[in-house]
Amino acid sequence: MISHLPEYIIGLTPSVLKSLDKDGPTHVFPLYLYPHPEELGLSTERSLNFKPAFLTALSETLELPQTAPFNLPEDISPEEILGYIYAILFSPTYRERYYEFLKYDFPRIPLPTDIESFRKLAALGQNLINWHLLQDVQILTRHRFEGKGDAVVSKVRYTSGHIWINPTQHFTDVPEAVWHYEIGAYQVCEKWLRDRKGSPLSHADIRQYCAMLVAIAETLQITAEIDAVLDF
Repeated sequence: MISHLPEYIIGLTPSVLKSLDKDGPTHVFPLYLYPHPEELGLSTERSLNFKPAFLTALSETLELPQTAPFNLPEDISPEEILGYIYAILFSPTYRERYYEFLKYDFPRIPLPTDIESFRKLAALGQNLINWHLLQDVQILTRHRFEGKGDAVVSKVRYTSGHIWINPTQHFTDVPEAVWHYEIGAYQVCEKWLRDRKGSPLSHADIRQYCAMLVAIAETLQITAEIDAVLDF
């Protein structure tokens, strides 16, 4: 378990893309880098977007040798490292404890203390990624869309486990914690509907919203498991 933060390291190097948003440029952190097809170069293979110093530190911490071609720790995949980082960044305790630092700088990732905790967090992080991409979401029967009407979003409200989109139609069996779940400054379930105010929800929209409700519930469960492994 990670009972303290032995060292901070930023693993992925940023790329800056011009954004159409008025707030300015957006930073992205791709796992792999690919050669530009219009640029001359000797390499035509993708490269791994981790700093060498990070991979060395991770290998030393896990007591694993680095292996070709990317100098990864032995038997560790890039996707496992991404899952580990994703788990850390979604830890509620991590976000709360380092809130002031995260407001002004790129997030810094603590190194794991042992291979067991790394594997657990990597698996939880990958599970979280799958839910956030809505991959393999099959538990849609948790929620139903009920009531008679035209499915036009008008007045959004939450009462007694129901999310109402208008006076007569609602989504059922939604825990209060799911309704109040926030990303950044936004309450996800409410904002998604308010962005569609005045428009009817299609069958695809309803299915997507139900999937999102399940994904948020799973996120709350998985992030609690992440904090249990981290044991801050």
